[in-house]
Parts: sequence; structure tokens; C-alpha cells
Amino acid sequence: MLHGHIQNRFLFVALLFVSMLPWSAQADILLNKQHELNLFGDIRYRYEKDERSGDEPRERTRSLLRARIGASFKPNKLWMGKLRLSTNSSSSNSRDTTQSTSNTDKNDDFGLDQAFVAYTPSPLFNMVLGKADFAFYQQNEVFMDKDINPEAVSIITNLGGLSFSGTRITLIENDWNKDVTADAYQMVYRNGGISFAYGVATIDGHKQYGRDTNNDSTNDVLGFQSDEYTIITAEEKRGNWVFGIEYITSNSDSADTARILSYEQQLGPAYGFRIYKYMVEGMSVMGDGMFSQNDFPVEGNTGVSNFEGYKLQIDFITSKTSSVDLSFYEMERIHDPASLRPTASDAIMTRNKQKRMQLNFNVQF
Repeated sequence: MLHGHIQNRFLFVALLFVSMLPWSAQADILLNKQHELNLFGDIRYRYEKDERSGDEPRERTRSLLRARIGASFKPNKLWMGKLRLSTNSSSSNSRDTTQSTSNTDKNDDFGLDQAFVAYTPSPLFNMVLGKADFAFYQQNEVFMDKDINPEAVSIITNLGGLSFSGTRITLIENDWNKDVTADAYQMVYRNGGISFAYGVATIDGHKQYGRDTNNDSTNDVLGFQSDEYTIITAEEKRGNWVFGIEYITSNSDSADTARILSYEQQLGPAYGFRIYKYMVEGMSVMGDGMFSQNDFPVEGNTGVSNFEGYKLQIDFITSKTSSVDLSFYEMERIHDPASLRPTASDAIMTRNKQKRMQLNFNVQF
């Protein structure tokens, strides 16, 4: 009890100290004006504390580090390119490395995170080729984790406040007749402070995904229970607050719905808070949760689904290129995994309850 109290006091003092540091404003470094060659990068230090409830309550603390550096260039008006390297680049959905002086096995996994070219002859036609951000408007990371930079081809059309996008993602490039791909299409409408988006996505050939056991640890399974998704997003911005809702449904026979409510409030030029309410059933999001976010504690090696819970985040903006944020996560499972149909995804939450405290220090140039 005393140990936890000391930890909490340390975190509060550290957060207060960093929030008052006089960070200097920085920006991308221009290396070559003729080709608009810019160098950029960022480092995030993260401290986490997890608590698990159940028959064997447990807790842990850990420090994580994410470091990225990249370059962008634009040799002419029609083409541009971007290359970025990151820590833990071989991970499917996390670029963080867990810090340990005696175990540095992930420190040499610094490699390709993004590499793409974009062809933009007009707002009516934008094409992105390669490993880039998912060209899909999301308020959060439930449908696809933002650390995942899919290898894809995207076409984007902008018509003032209306835009359309289509993306073909290569999930697995395999032998003949064994490729796994995903297609995502979306329409986004923006007018003043209102944003509305409607999107659909499908996974083809997903039975090539394999897993040794299903979610009740009994039998070998292949594929997902869901492979078609509909995503509806609405957001309103007024003054210093933002309210959003995201609704996702899949073609799974059960556990097919996800709902996320969010509210953000800026309290001043340097402070604000965010509140999120989650309900994410096991088979509701891409790949039965395999590609979903991992900020809520995960049990497997990918994302997490089959949970409901809350996230509270407090933001401290220390400069244009640095910030500190403190988040609290609380989650509990929705269904007993044994009652769900087998899936190749390892994202199905099995523990009854879990909590997480997360502190991030973010600096970029």
C-alpha cells in the first residue's frame, strides 16, 4: 500500500514538473528547399501501471519508449514521398519498446515504419502507394490502430466539404490463391463544426489466418467470424469542446456491435481533458479485434475486443511540439469467451476486469 502511494506521489510531482518546463518551439527541419526535403521525428516516453482483477489479482508497472525519425520530399507539384523509421517496427500494432537495462532484445528492431509516394494532380484525384497511414477517417483507434501503417493503394477525391476514399490493403502476400486482402471505402462530409462519415470494409481470404487454439483454448481454428463491416461516425465541434459518436457493426452472427462515445473539452490554452465510453463486442471490428487499438490492456499480441469500459485523459500542452498526457483506463469483458464462436484472432478479452494508468511525455521536431 505504501509502495503504491509513493508511486502515485512521484507521478503527480513528475507530471507537474514537466508541464511547467519552458520547451522551445521547433518544426520540421528543411534540408533542401528545391525538393522540399524535410527531416522530422518524435520521441514518446510512456509509464504504465496495470491492475488485473479476478481469482488471482495482479499488478505491474513498466516503462516504454517509442522513437521515430523520417524524411519527406516533394520533387515537383505532382509527386511527394515520405520515409519513416521506428522502434519495434516488426510489431503488428505497436511501436513501443519495453525498457529494461538487462533485456534489450527489441532495441535493434529499428526499421521501416512508413514508405510511400503520393500522386496529387488535383483535389479530385489523389493516389497514395505504399506503407502509409490508413486513409480512413476515425475518431479513435477501435476499428484500426493508428500505429498500423497498412501496405496499400488508396484513391482519395476531395469535393470541398465532401470527400471519398477507397483503399486496397495487402494483409498477407502469400502463395497462389492464398493472399489475404482488405478493401475499405468511405464518404466523409464536413460543414462548419459538423463531420459525418459512412464507411464499409471487407476482408477477403481471411481463412489463411491461423491460430493454434480458439478463444476457449480447445481446438485449432482458421479465419475470423466477421469479414464485413459498416462504420458510421458523427462529430460536432463548438467553441472549445468536441462531441463524437462512432458506431460499428459486422456480419458476425453474434457479438457484432461496437459503440464509442467521446467528449473533449479545452480548459485553456494549455490544458484540457477527454472522456470516452467504449462498448466493443468480440466480433464487431476488423479481424475480430486483431487490428484494433492496444492502449486498453491486451492479452494477445495484437488488439483487444469483447470489452466495455471508460477512458479519461488529461492533456498538458507545453509547447507547439511537446505535451504531456495522463490517462486512466477501466475495462471489463462483455461475454464469456467460451460462449463465443472460435476465431483466429487473439484479441478476445478473457479476464473479468482490468485497469491501466498511462503517462506519456511527447516531444517532436
